[in-house]
Amino acid sequence: MVKFTGGTTVSDVNKHEIQPKQHTFTSFADIITEKTQKDMLIDIIGIVESIGYAQKHGGSKKLQVNLVLRDATNNTINCTLWETYAAQFFKFDEERVNTSAPTVLLLRYAKVKEEGQYPLSVTNTFHVTKLHINADLPAVKHFVESIPKDTLSAVSSQLSLNSQNLSRSTNSDNSRQTPMQRLLSGALALPLSEIKKLKQVSFCATVVETKKLIASSFGWCYRACHSCPKAARGDEPPFICDNKHKTEAEIFRYKIEIEAVHLGVPCKFIFWDRECTDILEISAAQMRDTMIQAGITDPLEFPLALDKMLDLELAFRVTWQPSWDSCSVVMFIKDKPFVEQLKAPWKHTQIKESVDEAKTNVAEEYEIVTDVEITSKHNPDPVTPTAKRHIGDGSNESTTVPGCATESCHQQN
Repeated sequence: MVKFTGGTTVSDVNKHEIQPKQHTFTSFADIITEKTQKDMLIDIIGIVESIGYAQKHGGSKKLQVNLVLRDATNNTINCTLWETYAAQFFKFDEERVNTSAPTVLLLRYAKVKEEGQYPLSVTNTFHVTKLHINADLPAVKHFVESIPKDTLSAVSSQLSLNSQNLSRSTNSDNSRQTPMQRLLSGALALPLSEIKKLKQVSFCATVVETKKLIASSFGWCYRACHSCPKAARGDEPPFICDNKHKTEAEIFRYKIEIEAVHLGVPCKFIFWDRECTDILEISAAQMRDTMIQAGITDPLEFPLALDKMLDLELAFRVTWQPSWDSCSVVMFIKDKPFVEQLKAPWKHTQIKESVDEAKTNVAEEYEIVTDVEITSKHNPDPVTPTAKRHIGDGSNESTTVPGCATESCHQQN
């Protein structure tokens, strides 16, 4: 009910405009003094002052970049970006033209993290976080305007220097390697048939073609723990993993089992979140949201988009698990010349094995005899001849004369 009084005025305001999102940022001072709860998601904004340790390439370690952020009041805090968010920052750093311009990082739904002796830091919470770098947003423009010019220029020059040295961080040796070198580094380059003969856990490089999805009782994704790679279980928050870590938010990651084949030899390959995201170009959380919007809520039902992972011939770095008779994918390379180069020596081995197998099959089907046996069958030992002797009734009868071996020993009647 609307009441009109003498002081009420009415006008026709018909502007269908959506107001921009209003951000409420947590100050760095509150984070440093631990006024914010560590299990709450917060929004922060800061200028990137320096870049520390960086893991630019996947493999046995996750993608990671450590940053130092500074706010408008000159407070600094450590920030760690993981996985796709680190990859997003690396891409921005490589593609930007003006390296002297400030880099403003806006992190939504971030989390304060503290582990052991490591300093307090802010990190992303996987698919929940939203990362904006130098975005054209009112909040970013207002933040840049609030920073003193001398601070802005000093931070920008420092960042430019750190960006140039990014590839020479703690991971410098690994970053200088090409993807092919990383795939082969410390790995046994073997065809799939030889890998399956190994009796211990081994890093291997091989080439296979993905053929079909393997249905499992866990579906194609799982709910992950925010503190470790294990699965977080439960019907409602907090979800708890085997290490007793509690996770409030739902973090979905891919785990897809595919039957892979090389030269007729099949094997189960397990693809994890990073490799699946690279191939499908969509996160597990986004894939799940798309299915729910389409009315598909059964977690065991495989989306048709996963077919994109089939009929691919790739070079893989895998961890062979003999106890599970499967390969866990560490990284892959699509480069066709490299794939052909890697599998070329195994073609000759397969031809030799095919010839040997054909010989074995023929030997089993037909009786193969040696030259000695053929001589024995077709040229038997001479039969000792018999000598004839005279019988009293006038008939002729043959008898064997001891010591006689030729016809000259025969006596005719």
